[in-house]
Amino acid sequence: MPTIKWLLKESGLSNLRLLTSFNHINSPIRSVNVLDNPDVSKWFKKDELILTTGFIFLDNPELQRSIVRDLKEFGCAALAIKIRRYFRSIPEAILDEAAKLDFPIIELPFFYGFSTISQVVFNQLDIEAHALPIARQEFIQNFMDDVLNRSSWDDLLQKLADFLEMPVSLVDEQEMPLCSIAPTNTLPDDEWFQRIMENAYSQGVTAIEKLMLKNATHKMQSMDLPNQMGRLLIFYKKDQAIPPEDFWQCILRLLALAFEQQNFSLQNREHHSSFFLRVVMQKQKLTEQEIKNLCLFYGFDFHKSWICLTTNLPAVKGLSNDMMSKMKQDVLQTAAGFSTPFICTNNNIFCCFFLFPTDCHPLKALHTVRQFARGLIKKWKPYANSPIPIGISSCHNSVASIRQSLEESLTALNTNTKDTGSIRSYLHLLPALMIGNHPQNQAILIRNFLEPVLQYDHEHHTNLTGTLRAYLNANYNASLAAKSMYLHRNTTINHIEKIKELLDIQFDNAEENHLIYLALLALDIQQ
Repeated sequence: MPTIKWLLKESGLSNLRLLTSFNHINSPIRSVNVLDNPDVSKWFKKDELILTTGFIFLDNPELQRSIVRDLKEFGCAALAIKIRRYFRSIPEAILDEAAKLDFPIIELPFFYGFSTISQVVFNQLDIEAHALPIARQEFIQNFMDDVLNRSSWDDLLQKLADFLEMPVSLVDEQEMPLCSIAPTNTLPDDEWFQRIMENAYSQGVTAIEKLMLKNATHKMQSMDLPNQMGRLLIFYKKDQAIPPEDFWQCILRLLALAFEQQNFSLQNREHHSSFFLRVVMQKQKLTEQEIKNLCLFYGFDFHKSWICLTTNLPAVKGLSNDMMSKMKQDVLQTAAGFSTPFICTNNNIFCCFFLFPTDCHPLKALHTVRQFARGLIKKWKPYANSPIPIGISSCHNSVASIRQSLEESLTALNTNTKDTGSIRSYLHLLPALMIGNHPQNQAILIRNFLEPVLQYDHEHHTNLTGTLRAYLNANYNASLAAKSMYLHRNTTINHIEKIKELLDIQFDNAEENHLIYLALLALDIQQ
């Protein structure tokens, strides 16, 4: 960005002199305008260099002072006055008012036209506008090399601060600063940053935020790393431009990678995917963009549909890193031919997200995962003394529902009824979950649809309730029900006929059949 210093010393223009406000020599110049009418001043913009011959305020000291006040109020970069046209030297009223207000006044030689000066400034602005994206790309490439070479936090943040010409601070997930760096060329008036950091190291980010609220000249921007392991804080003057969003996305991903490499995250058995699981499970609600950043960093393809499968690791005997690797390999082998599942674990949960095309049929996807689950139970049988339970979610395709799919699979995993077995599908458990918190409705269902059968079983020491359950599970096929109960088919048929008599039903009413099924679920819940 061109500055007053650049205009005086590096622009190629000669004999320009700064007469007031020398401490503003590094102030930026973002545009050029000409003052040839007192009314035009209202259209001037911040950081604009104002050129004038002074004719409009010739022999009018009060107007001279008024114009300086207006330009100061608008935040203009400087007022540059051409001499030896209407003035042999800059009027005292202008210099006096500018000195009071700390506003830059520049003396221009008579031989430069305003068009020449404007062209020089605009050419520089154009050059820098085209060069800046290139410079940012070069910096990102060099910064990536430094991260991959495992440079220290001090080195990484010092280079970032110097490139931005802004102080920066990196804080961990406990909101405590890990490293805080000011640019190498920090000016004396930037010592405020060091004072802020002294408080921050003892009190955390909250102390920084409180102090920044009292700061009249500087602002702070906070940006979460995509893996949620920490935050980057940047501090800048209120009139200072900051890089665009795409630049920050690259920097934040590289810093997240540095966190992974330098092992600042919580330790786990094999891979930092445990952090993904932890963030998804946390109570704090993330924005959709934060979830996308997390997925991009860890490689979760949120553009697809998915079903979540979980199991409890404490059920696995002798759990170790090798055992965990075997379980992951079993998942990959079972799902061979499909999209590679996304696997994440911690000390308690083994979690797989099976991915499907977005236009997949949800039930078809669920049937596929249930088939995978049956294969996994066989593969994992040697790892436990009893079948390892598995919870399966319904099908989802919204990035905001990643957590919901995990919660569904955990709910299914921890819901145990007589009919669930080792594979528990949230979708199939919905009826039980819907009546689970309504004891009064449970009692009504049991009394109206099961009581006669329960009473008969109690009085005659039979198991008609078990026959009824097997008959429904076998889709009203007496032969399959008999086989599942290890009974002769004729015995099972006799039992079914007795149930029909007791309940006064023929199993030809779909609505009543469904209510009988719900009554059995209610019985399981109460037992």
